[in-house]
Amino acid sequence: MLKIKLFVILVAILGLVSGPLFAAPSISPLFAQEAALHDGATHVVSLEYDDFTETATNTAETVALFSVPADCIVEVVYTVLVAPFADSSDTNHLSDAVTIGDGASAARFLASQELNAGGTEVNIKGGVIARYNYTSADTVDAVLTPTAISAASTLTSGELKIYCKIFTK
Repeated sequence: MLKIKLFVILVAILGLVSGPLFAAPSISPLFAQEAALHDGATHVVSLEYDDFTETATNTAETVALFSVPADCIVEVVYTVLVAPFADSSDTNHLSDAVTIGDGASAARFLASQELNAGGTEVNIKGGVIARYNYTSADTVDAVLTPTAISAASTLTSGELKIYCKIFTK
């Protein structure tokens, strides 16, 4: 019995280490009932303020949201700003614009969306194209551009949910 338990634990650990097909800590599949509520989205990605680590001011930061294999189709259905992004220690940090794309186009899936509470944040925004077919492996990325005098790493709050459809062979 002990051997079986150890085997189950080992399988669980190896599964976590090697990761699922879409290896990113912030992506989760949606159940059928959730998908129905979110326009058929199959996955949700949670992008939070502490995902950004860039310390230089006036510098955009790219964060890989998830990996996609070749022969995969991706569609960003829409985004929901759960909590506006903010820097509680800097009243001049008034803008954090995000785009969602990939290695070939930074805004393939989502044109600029303002996330900062100091600006005019956009609470819900739809994707820009229906679907994109990947012929080679890539990553779907978020690019955050903060206020010119601020750094992305100084954010102290904020969360964006990204609802997407992911289809593989």
